[in-house]
Amino acid sequence: TETPLPCQIDTTRPRSRYRVQAALDYATKSMLISQTMRYANTTGQPLVEIILSVEPNQWAGLFTLKNATWGSTPLVTDMVSTRMRIALPRPLEAGCEAEFTLNVPRVGAGVSNYRGYFGYGERQINLAYWLPVISPHINGEWIHHEPKSIGEQTVLEPADWDVLLTVSNAPTGLQLAAPGTVEQPAADQWHI
Repeated sequence: TETPLPCQIDTTRPRSRYRVQAALDYATKSMLISQTMRYANTTGQPLVEIILSVEPNQWAGLFTLKNATWGSTPLVTDMVSTRMRIALPRPLEAGCEAEFTLNVPRVGAGVSNYRGYFGYGERQINLAYWLPVISPHINGEWIHHEPKSIGEQTVLEPADWDVLLTVSNAPTGLQLAAPGTVEQPAADQWHI
């Protein structure tokens, strides 16, 4: 059985926090991902679902979810376009936190010639919005907009990220540009 997290929220940290381990095969432009999300319910009401924005799902075959769990409990998910709904097995009470894990078997071969922030070309791979993120919960509702061909539709709230990216089959001299502090613990790894 899982141990519930204590119902005390650290209000000095963002309510969404992410820990990611990703393995990018540069040659095939594909990636294996394990992502843990911690969400603090500051809404003032119990939540029976969590809504995620999954931008890579705009393109067929790019995103597949292997499984989602809350502790050891499997979660039921459904996805329509870029909106993933996670049904919680019990309410997440106000003032409590929950930690969820997503396992993605392989993000597909990307979008060639970019779609702005996501895709690849001869000289680079762009991975902005490549991971599922928890949509903001504002005034009693989850905020998620469907993709549009013009303008920005993604709504995000501040979050803490801890990402370990391992790259195989990369060209010599590969460089990484990322927000935050970037460390390179090994020739093929970056910690962001």
